[in-house]
Amino acid sequence: RKRDLALLVVAYETLLRASEVARIRCQHIKLNPDGTAVLTIPISKTNHSGEPDKAPLSRQAMRLILEYLEAAGRKLEGGDQLFGKVTKHNKPAYAGGPLSVDTVEKIFAKAWMELDLERLGIPRWSGHSARVGASQDLAAEGYNTLEIMQAGRWTSERMVIRYCRDILAGESAM
Repeated sequence: RKRDLALLVVAYETLLRASEVARIRCQHIKLNPDGTAVLTIPISKTNHSGEPDKAPLSRQAMRLILEYLEAAGRKLEGGDQLFGKVTKHNKPAYAGGPLSVDTVEKIFAKAWMELDLERLGIPRWSGHSARVGASQDLAAEGYNTLEIMQAGRWTSERMVIRYCRDILAGESAM
């Protein structure tokens, strides 16, 4: 549960895709003295520059990450996957590489079910829901398209407009 909550929060705060969240390694996180952190994203779908992207992590996200790692008997140091696999008994499983995209999708689906969001008419969550939802939340808070593009590391405004079309329509000049 701690791993899954930390994963969901990191996905939301960084607007990462499921595959990108699954590939985060402990060494990609640089903790700041104030408790926040900077996440280095070495590989992403839209980054064609060869230079890694960076995304901020809040104190709250870092608290969840550190609590999860402590419960798993792990530390932030080293090159291990941040969100490691667990056994059916919820114990760390160190064999293998990153979580699969399917596992990340299951984490989102499980959270949606546990929160009983179907009852509220909220569509089923997927591994892309944090990216879409964070974009929409930023638009609703008044951030402009360029700021949302930067947060999501998009190179064009196409996806921001697609994800936020209902919110942006309400802000039309007409």
